[in-house]
Amino acid sequence: MLAAPFANSVSRAMERRCDDDALRATKDPGSFISAMRKLSRLNLAEESPTAWVERLFYSHPSISRRIAYAEEFGGDRA
Repeated sequence: MLAAPFANSVSRAMERRCDDDALRATKDPGSFISAMRKLSRLNLAEESPTAWVERLFYSHPSISRRIAYAEEFGGDRA
């Protein structure tokens, strides 16, 4: 239980790299954003949890962080 926040941090870092790889491979942030929103609706996920809840309990970046990253990624390519 004490190691869970550390393990979740490692998992979130790996997921960020996966998101980056997906965006670089597809060059389609719009579809990525659409998929994240759909996953959020289907899984009834909280899109913007508080920072401390995300750090302690989330093994993936929050939906809002993933969408913001994709929007920045798309802006860098425009």
